[in-house]
Amino acid sequence: MKLFTSLTTDAYVENLGRPLFWRLLWRSIVIALAVTAVTLLLAYPAAYFISFKAGRFKNALLIVVSAPFFTSYLPRIFGGNADLGLRLRHDQGYAAQGPPPTTSSTAASSPRP
Repeated sequence: MKLFTSLTTDAYVENLGRPLFWRLLWRSIVIALAVTAVTLLLAYPAAYFISFKAGRFKNALLIVVSAPFFTSYLPRIFGGNADLGLRLRHDQGYAAQGPPPTTSSTAASSPRP
């Protein structure tokens, strides 16, 4: 069963009357509230401990806690460098061949403005 068939106001009105829509909405709200509660129950005590009780391990614990937030950037950085390296070699190959041929005779003779 498809929930949305097209992006029109009629489709929204139709789906608001379906029990499946309300079940999915309610399930999403319950999951969001549960995740928020678990996050609050874990994050505040951890932040308190790191702030006031960690002592000389404070910097190490801050790195351990914040490192997962940077992991999504690492594949992009390393992937971008690898891609850039391939692109540079590709462009150098074209540079060794010279400029591409023009298709019309006026393109080479007409000055640029």
